[in-house]
Amino acid sequence: MLDMTIFAEYTVQDMLTWAGVAIGLLIAFSVLKRIFRQEKVDPYMQTATCSGCGWQGQVSRHAGKCPGCNRPLGDRKISSTPRSDAQIT
Repeated sequence: MLDMTIFAEYTVQDMLTWAGVAIGLLIAFSVLKRIFRQEKVDPYMQTATCSGCGWQGQVSRHAGKCPGCNRPLGDRKISSTPRSDAQIT
């Protein structure tokens, strides 16, 4: 069955080999793209740390409560300029 000629002198086995190589290259490309992707800075999000439960993560700049324990996070807006390293303590 794998010896059956599909096109000119190409067999089913040749086509399956090239299809496997193409799929492998697509997987390798997507992995490399994911590894070297740069994180986008969202102007509406900030990194916060809850002083009550120790929860850390990204919340909206206008968030007022911790998603872990529902305690107030402090000032709702840290600054007018977005920063990715801002923390609420």
